[in-house]
Amino acid sequence: EEALPQLSVAELQRTRDNVFTGSFTLPHDVVYGVFAVEDSAAEIVDSRGRRGWELLVHAGGQPAFAALVQKTADIMGRDWAAALETARLMTDFYPERPRSWDTRGFFEERLFSASASDSLRFAYAEVVRRLSDSLSQQELDEETLGWMQLLVDDWEDDEDLVAYWRERLLLEAPGSPVATQVRALEILANAGTLGLEGVLEAYDRVFRESRADGTPRSLFEMAFGLSQASGNSDAIAYWARRWLEIEPWQRVQLASELIDVPTTHGLVLEWLDKELSSLRAPDATRRPLYRTAHAQRDHDAERMRKVYSLKGRILVDAGRISEAVPLLDSAVSAGWDLEVFRRVAEVRLDLRDHGGAATMLARIAADPMSHVVGSALMPPPELSIAAWGELIEHERRVMHDVTLATSVSRFPVEEFVVRDSDGRPWSLPALTKGRPAVLAFWSRLCAPCRDELSELWRTLDALGDRDALLVVTGEPSTPQLEHFLSDRGEPHPVYHDFTGAAGRALDIWETESFFVLDGSGLIRFSNTDLASIPRQLASLRFEARPTSPVVDH
Repeated sequence: EEALPQLSVAELQRTRDNVFTGSFTLPHDVVYGVFAVEDSAAEIVDSRGRRGWELLVHAGGQPAFAALVQKTADIMGRDWAAALETARLMTDFYPERPRSWDTRGFFEERLFSASASDSLRFAYAEVVRRLSDSLSQQELDEETLGWMQLLVDDWEDDEDLVAYWRERLLLEAPGSPVATQVRALEILANAGTLGLEGVLEAYDRVFRESRADGTPRSLFEMAFGLSQASGNSDAIAYWARRWLEIEPWQRVQLASELIDVPTTHGLVLEWLDKELSSLRAPDATRRPLYRTAHAQRDHDAERMRKVYSLKGRILVDAGRISEAVPLLDSAVSAGWDLEVFRRVAEVRLDLRDHGGAATMLARIAADPMSHVVGSALMPPPELSIAAWGELIEHERRVMHDVTLATSVSRFPVEEFVVRDSDGRPWSLPALTKGRPAVLAFWSRLCAPCRDELSELWRTLDALGDRDALLVVTGEPSTPQLEHFLSDRGEPHPVYHDFTGAAGRALDIWETESFFVLDGSGLIRFSNTDLASIPRQLASLRFEARPTSPVVDH
């Protein structure tokens, strides 16, 4: 998302029939595009439920191979099942290409159950041998060589065949990304002999010998992780800089990683200042297709809060307290973040500002997540238990105000019905029963989603909110799905939206997606995150509490 600029390609004009039309010319080097429609202020965005409207360049009556490759990469982070469907189109239309099969195998291996692994390996070994017999007699470009080596390495047990494609890759395309990755993995395999410093030196040689476009992201990830393990601050800074050369949008993430390495703080401050300059400069291109201008401002404010917090913490460590305090105060005022509150509390205590520290600690105590992670706080020594309780209650009201200020109020675009495992229909009001609820759209085919749903259920269970979770899947109720849920010990009921009505009503496509609804069925928080859900539920309950009547005396 951060790496791809969003561009305005056409302005639509209303016709007499109230139809909006427009046109644009696709650049000759573009094979895949995704489009959304928005008003001139970008406050109303129709992105087709985050699907977008897709354009794939065709060749010979079928989607171009490069178009399918780009589509798979685009949607894999949003809908793994749709990505697998696209990967299968790759093998249907381009069965002679190793990348088609390696991409399809990647998704099938992760989306299918463990019981299918043996049959998958057998099927893909057959594919590998067929392609190897065909391609081994041909002159190949470096991309085909690289993907063939990856495919063989993933699915073939024949060591001679693996060695053949590895050696051919390193001989014919030594500077390619896959060859660089192969060399890096071989170095890592010899870490016991080389030691950490030796591995990092060898990685550096590989990095310098590879082409500018031939260094895969994985090399930087491995080298940066190993440099952290070595504790060598010079190596940490070196590999962080190298990483940012190819992915400058990782500045804040890498700054977070280096916050406890004092010798890198000068470098980190440079990154954070660049990030602040970037966030303060208007730039519509960094707004994703599905995000309104208002939502982008909120997103930028969230990112700026993190930058303020990181920069403030570094300045505190450097003893530059007078510079740090305004930054940390800005981070506090920009939203609700328990980690920021902890840092500000520490600074306030160092400054002997016990009142300011107590306020931050009370905010932490007021947040429901504090009870989940078991971080109950004792009252500060200068406060009585009663005064501490009053302060927590005051900051809890602040939490509700901050949280509700970011909420929306909209009903699903149409009524819908989902079905339980016995086939009985349930409407949304029947499910929510007039109380705030979390609607989780989930799929067992989305590998990253599986643990997140379990984590959410455990969190809500710890807070006594287990009945607030309503899980919806697009799959029908089948023995395979029930067996999957039983094996994982999933205790929550699952409702089925196999007609897609619920997904259309909430304008979603992605799995996993979380919505928090109030007791009247209004969507108040769309596509929210796990850490915020307990606070959002608590704030909606606070909003719905009965108020005491005013009595005139």
